[in-house]
Amino acid sequence: AMASGVLFLKIESNNAYGILDLSLFKRRLFALSNLTLFIHFLAMNLLYFLAPFYLSEVLAYSQLKVGMVMIAIPVAFAIFNPISGSLSDTVGSRVLVPIGLALSMIAYLFIADVSETSGVPEVMTKLFLLGIAAGLFQAPNSSAVMGAVKRNRLGTASALISTMRNFGGLMGIAIATLVFTWRVRAYNGFDAEFSLHHLPKTLFMQAFHDTLWVAAGITLCGCMIALFRGPDPKHLPEAPPLA
Repeated sequence: AMASGVLFLKIESNNAYGILDLSLFKRRLFALSNLTLFIHFLAMNLLYFLAPFYLSEVLAYSQLKVGMVMIAIPVAFAIFNPISGSLSDTVGSRVLVPIGLALSMIAYLFIADVSETSGVPEVMTKLFLLGIAAGLFQAPNSSAVMGAVKRNRLGTASALISTMRNFGGLMGIAIATLVFTWRVRAYNGFDAEFSLHHLPKTLFMQAFHDTLWVAAGITLCGCMIALFRGPDPKHLPEAPPLA
């Protein structure tokens, strides 16, 4: 993958008709907004991957109940995403993006405080807070990405938003597996093999909490990056007229 990535960048940098205009990344707002989007989805998928196991293996919820609890995140996102999109037109994404990431970090820390005896109201409230944070972040950040390019590059910008979402999600699952496995073996012996479905609840919770702390730390890095990405564009630049 690394070799293919290097080859791709080399070919694209010398191809006037390539699928990716690498010069777009010279714009700090565009590059850092894509980076914060990647970080957001990376951290989010650390939770998405492990939370259903916490609900089913530790709290012994049925599959239906797991789904009903997890739905708190998309419900909150659906409510607050259009609100933040409207707010970004007035206060700008430069304000809302760091706020959304900071609130996400707080939400991960709150979720990391759940226990073997947490009830549905507590878990859903904390997941709902994370959904609010995601809603506050995503629309303004996507607006910044789209607003940082000329009209003839909107397709590329939109595709990169999807790429960052998918790549962040894949990396989040990989890192969640890595961190969770590492912490389980650290607490129970690095040479011990284990099955996720047969872990003692206490051991699961220790590794789960540590993984969520990593998610909070990753989000904090994204928040710091967002503070230095520069001001929002005042208007969308026009494409040059066709010859």
